[in-house]
Amino acid sequence: MTLPQAVYAKLLTRAEPGRGYPLWFPEPNHWLPLEYREVGLRIGDVGVVTEHGSFDVFFNICLPADHPLHSTFGVPDGFTQVCLSDQDMESFVPGDRHGRVVAAQSISQRNLSIGAGVPASSFVSAQRGIGFEFTSASNEGAILVLPEGADRHDLRNHLVFEGEALRNGKSWYEFALRKLGRTMISLDSLYLITGCHQTSSWSLAAFHHPPGGSQFNAQFTAGPIINSNINAAYSWKMASAVPYRIGPQHYNATQRNQAVFIRGYKIAVRDNRFLGRLLGDVTMSYESPNTVSRRKKIYHPSDLLIECIMRSEPACEIFVIHDHVWSSVYDEVMLLLLRSGTDLLTIPKLPQGWDTTEYDPEIVRRIHEKYSVVSSNGTTYIISDKNFNYNWTEQDELMLIENALQERVETCGWVSNGLTCNIPVRGRDFSVHLRDSHGVIGTPASQHKCCWNGCHVAKWG
Repeated sequence: MTLPQAVYAKLLTRAEPGRGYPLWFPEPNHWLPLEYREVGLRIGDVGVVTEHGSFDVFFNICLPADHPLHSTFGVPDGFTQVCLSDQDMESFVPGDRHGRVVAAQSISQRNLSIGAGVPASSFVSAQRGIGFEFTSASNEGAILVLPEGADRHDLRNHLVFEGEALRNGKSWYEFALRKLGRTMISLDSLYLITGCHQTSSWSLAAFHHPPGGSQFNAQFTAGPIINSNINAAYSWKMASAVPYRIGPQHYNATQRNQAVFIRGYKIAVRDNRFLGRLLGDVTMSYESPNTVSRRKKIYHPSDLLIECIMRSEPACEIFVIHDHVWSSVYDEVMLLLLRSGTDLLTIPKLPQGWDTTEYDPEIVRRIHEKYSVVSSNGTTYIISDKNFNYNWTEQDELMLIENALQERVETCGWVSNGLTCNIPVRGRDFSVHLRDSHGVIGTPASQHKCCWNGCHVAKWG
């Protein structure tokens, strides 16, 4: 059986790569200290993503050794706190508006009217509620709804964190295996967090059906949360059984501690004697973390890149790669498809070379074109000073932005005879829709009365 996190992560990392890696369980672990849970996952956390899609935090390199998070098991040997200033970080509050939806490319959505005679615009205020209908003919899909939006937090200066990961990666694995007893983690799973999206409430769903199954159809509604009862406020109606979650269970409107996306450094070690030294007199032979796992692995885009670089750098023992590498390489692949005139909506999965190790040389070539792969003293890391923006022009960037806007489906809010249109329309088809359905005809300089729901502008050009 495919775990929801595997489907959810695979599809949402492709939907909007720049957000990073999504979590099926965004809430902090209930057994963590209250002082940590009040803020939730944060920059500097070191841990792993579990197969269920939660983040198992081990320690934080930016918190002091005597912080309550470290009270039970302490910190790794040689731990030194990394002190950050406000200038080292950036935050966008909010980073996403209320009612934001992140969904797989295979998902179509339209806004629902909330309450009798109350039309829904692109989103509705928290007092009125929001509603969406989602449909898909694909056999797999993933959806994240952010009724109260989300904040974005990121580290600006990555050099210090990269250095910490390279110097201390092995000791961090040793701490996890020996001190914390996480003997089932794979040796390419350690994460050092450099950014995240956080919110106060969320709902998410993911499905994977055999090909030829029934079409996916679901409705999600969110009303005001009364007495912190989120399950009474948020609900799904689905035509078939699909895994979904609503949270957090203990809602607090003032706490934005739910990490729906994370970004950071993935750390991998290869030394075939590493586990033997840690766990005793055990004879082990190294096998690729993508070929054999000591626990059930979940999808992560960095795993293939680590696999490729391990093959091309056989002398290195520790590898550090940031999420922005896979997200930018994926953006580059999308750009090439756009240049060729390919409609991205017709692509059911990533281009060749991303889902399999069969095309390793091509993936390595793309990385080497865009980045410098630096190997020194048994460590490997990637920097972006070699051919950064390789053959990438301002026109190309505008093309990617324009494509995102052109492919985005929005519900038409034009009001005719007192009724809102509410037909889902792709951006590229919107002018034709206004002309054919609502009689908006003329040149770009023509003046028209705007009949968009909620608009008070008398004329527009």
